[in-house]
Amino acid sequence: MEKTTSKGIRVEIPKLYAHHEESEIAFVHPPKGPGTYFSVREQLLESELNAPIMSQNASLIYSAWQAPKEKYSKEVIDTLKNKLLWSYNGILYVPKEGAYIKARPEVKNDKVVMNKSDLVKKLEENDSSVNFVPFGFKIGELTARKLAKNKFIQCLAGEEGAEKLAEVSANYKNKPYLFSFNKVDEEIIKVASLDSGRGMGSNKLYVGGYYWDDYRGGYAFGVSALGEAHAQKNLRIAKYLKL
Repeated sequence: MEKTTSKGIRVEIPKLYAHHEESEIAFVHPPKGPGTYFSVREQLLESELNAPIMSQNASLIYSAWQAPKEKYSKEVIDTLKNKLLWSYNGILYVPKEGAYIKARPEVKNDKVVMNKSDLVKKLEENDSSVNFVPFGFKIGELTARKLAKNKFIQCLAGEEGAEKLAEVSANYKNKPYLFSFNKVDEEIIKVASLDSGRGMGSNKLYVGGYYWDDYRGGYAFGVSALGEAHAQKNLRIAKYLKL
């Protein structure tokens, strides 16, 4: 087993450990893909891995940029540059309201299923897997500081994740960019992604909040289910000790 350490990703192949919410989370190398949101999800499930959500991907790429020349960190950064990382957050845009964001939404027949009434109920129950942000957030080109404070990105990635994405964006030549909607005429379901460009307008961090789930070029570093359970336990303990 290859073992390396850096101030960013801690490597114990096949696992890449990144600091995440006062703990560590284990991603599994190599990434699954290429494929659509659904086909990559199936590859992850077949390997008994959890699909990464945006807050987790933010921690992975943030850790990679702490030591960008390290072998596995470079691979993560290159994946973001040359391909696309799926983030398994579903986004339901509702006219005259805003965006309902669900971590690892239900999938049926290769379709993301998101029902407004179910999401509202989960919000009322303080379900941490669901967030809502009203329209009014800025889309398009942002500064790093505005990315960190953008309410949509905070709901998508968490406040810590938004800060990490903002810091990551400073490593690119051009300003970061948020793909999303500031209004819709009908309910639309989209999925999330991250990349840093593969053509004109590249060399910037793109946060995708409106991606097509049938795009065939996406990848994902699966999350160790056991490692995620341990990280969540450690987070609960840390929160308890702060009380």
